[in-house]
Amino acid sequence: MTRIALLFSIAFMIIFSACEKDPTPEERRAEELAILEAYIAENYPNATKTESGLYIQWNTSGSGDEIDAGDYVSVQYVGKFLEGGIFDASEYHNGIFEFTVGAGQVIPAWDEALALCRVGDKITILTPSTLAYGSTGSGTIPGYTSLVFDINVIEVFY
Repeated sequence: MTRIALLFSIAFMIIFSACEKDPTPEERRAEELAILEAYIAENYPNATKTESGLYIQWNTSGSGDEIDAGDYVSVQYVGKFLEGGIFDASEYHNGIFEFTVGAGQVIPAWDEALALCRVGDKITILTPSTLAYGSTGSGTIPGYTSLVFDINVIEVFY
């Protein structure tokens, strides 16, 4: 009987020690931000950080009309994970994506970035999850996932 109790105790300790505590939301967010900042330092060192934590890399400066909240815009885009896989692109949706800036029709990062653009701008935005799909994620995008979007501003309608 002692032998069975000893084996049970050893098995319990092995199982118990194998179970690690899940990270807290704060720990997951801190890890995500560290990964994002390392990625930016390596790949987009000239990106500008906004007050909200969004990073914008200006690839081409347009000379067209400025965009304001409430303007209806037409863009082309590619959405990628930091690891490089594409999860969405305008080419999957008739080649062009249109929405009203500042109306909450897109993730907060897009509303913020496009309100700083003008027609002809080509930008890359590096988006923490708090400005994208948050802790819950969406579709194939897991929670606490930073994203990269290459955006080409085609047209603005008033």
